[in-house]
Amino acid sequence: MSSLQWIRLSKNKIKSIESHAFRQLESLTSIDLSKNLIRSVSSLAFHNLRSLVNLSLAKNEISRLDDGVFFGCDALALLNVSHNHIRTISDEWLFGLTGLRQL
Repeated sequence: MSSLQWIRLSKNKIKSIESHAFRQLESLTSIDLSKNLIRSVSSLAFHNLRSLVNLSLAKNEISRLDDGVFFGCDALALLNVSHNHIRTISDEWLFGLTGLRQL
């Protein structure tokens, strides 16, 4: 599974993303977690996914994301958190995301 490049888990009624949920999947370039029931995302859920380019958390129940949640996601260019309950975006979310093109 370490060569898996994309994963689509949309429309699955997922409620949370635990620490290191994708730890063994270092080659992932795209993760789609849209249209679930996600309320919480561990601060280590996406830790060091250095190949990740596209991440969608759209259309969930997320109200906040912890600082550093995208730490080590150096290649992340597209981050979709639309249609959630997020009121503020912390500078710490974006720390190190020098390739981010769309939020």
